Formats: sequence, C-alpha cells, structure tokens
Amino acid sequence: MALSDVIKKREVTNEAKEKKQFSAAKIFDDVRIVIAIIAIACIALIALIVYNNGKIEETRTRIDTVKAQIVENQNKIANLKALQAKSGEYSAQKEAYDEMISDEGFDQLEMMIALENNVEAHNCNLSEITFGEESNNGFVNQMVVNLKISGDFRDIMSFCRDITSDTKIKRIDTIRMTGGTSTEKTAEIVIVFFSK
Repeated sequence: MALSDVIKKREVTNEAKEKKQFSAAKIFDDVRIVIAIIAIACIALIALIVYNNGKIEETRTRIDTVKAQIVENQNKIANLKALQAKSGEYSAQKEAYDEMISDEGFDQLEMMIALENNVEAHNCNLSEITFGEESNNGFVNQMVVNLKISGDFRDIMSFCRDITSDTKIKRIDTIRMTGGTSTEKTAEIVIVFFSK
C-alpha cells in the first residue's frame, strides 16, 4: 500500500467522521426543536386549561344565580296561585266593605244630628263637635270629627262601641277621658268617617 493510498483512506475516514459528527449534530438540533415545540405546546395547553377553568367557574356562578332566580320565581308563582285561589273570597270581602262605605259624601249637618242623637241615646251629653278637613288616602275620602261628651264611663264606652259597629265604617283614633268619678266623666273622642 502506498502512502497515497493511506492518505486517501485517512481522508475518506476523516470525511466519514465529519459526516457522522454532522449528522449527529443535526439529529441533536432536530431533537432540540422537537423538545421546544413540545414545551411551547405544553405551556399553551396549560394556559388554555387555566382560561377554560375560569370560564367554567364563571358559568357555574351564572348557573347558581339562575337557579336561585328560578326558585324565587317559583315561590312567586305559588303565592300568586294561592292568591288567585282566594280571589273569590277577597272579592266578596271587598264588596261587603264597599257596602259599608257611604256613597253620600260628608254632609256635616246630617252627621252632627246623627251624632247628637246617638250620644243622647247612650245617656250622655254632647258639649262640643268639630269637623276636620276632608282628605283622600288614595282609596276613600276621610273626615275627622272631634267630639267632647260627658256622662257615665260605661255609657261613654257603650257609645264608642256602638259608633264603630254601625252599618257604615267609622274608626275611633283616640279617646281621652278626664274627670273624677265613674259617674261623671268627660271624653274627647276623635272619630274618622269614610266616604267613596
């Protein structure tokens, strides 16, 4: 073997070694690229999971809110059905109360004569009567009447009971009693009359 053959063989061997090192470096670079792609994909996947988890929690909160609203609406519906079931009863009560409210308005002279007769019928004396202003509370008209009567305690209380249990609705707001003995008391009574 000649020296030139040995040199050629070495050159071929060196070239083969270089090719081998180059291909090993290339494979190593390819592996690094694959690892980088996998790492990026993992990071993107983790970010996507975190984002979707937040969206899921937000959706759960909305679902809970809607469920609570559904329960509230079902309770309202149940209450409305119960009211609807009793509406006939309420209508009958309303008609009965409407009949008890005067249609005639407030005739002060007529009211004064009726009150004086009623006071005398209960063995009491009417010493003062004052009519307040007529007002409306949105449903009915009202008039406040202040009375000052004197008589026996039981007779005054009997008058108060009978005045509020009349066929027309009236309300006693206050009763202020003064006087020493039970046989002679003076009462200041505030009565509210109602009209349509």
